[in-house]
Amino acid sequence: MLDEEVANEMVELALATGRQLAGEALKARPRQVLELVRALLHTDPPLTGQQRLWLHPLDHKLVEQHLGQELEAAGWKLQPDDQLSRGGCRVTSASGELDATWETRWQAVKAQVRRRRPATAAAEDEQE
Repeated sequence: MLDEEVANEMVELALATGRQLAGEALKARPRQVLELVRALLHTDPPLTGQQRLWLHPLDHKLVEQHLGQELEAAGWKLQPDDQLSRGGCRVTSASGELDATWETRWQAVKAQVRRRRPATAAAEDEQE
């Protein structure tokens, strides 16, 4: 039981450290958002209807500069959103939405890490 508590604390510490490092990496390399947008642009199946790409204003400028023509050719409209964190975005269209915000992607990482914990730790979490 004590071993599991220590293991869980280590997982949480690793996640906290990982979040901090990921945030620093985004600051050091803001062009990462370009890779994300390219991946979303080529999502299969593609979104239909008028696609809008929502980005933090600083990322909006970067994406417009580097991918503006490609996005325009695909029918995507760029939209700044100061509520979004840098390094993430959302795509909306008539057929749905893709949430690639930094926070949503980080939650997915945390969920994946926590799913890998031993079954007894997961059972304890469910009881809480």
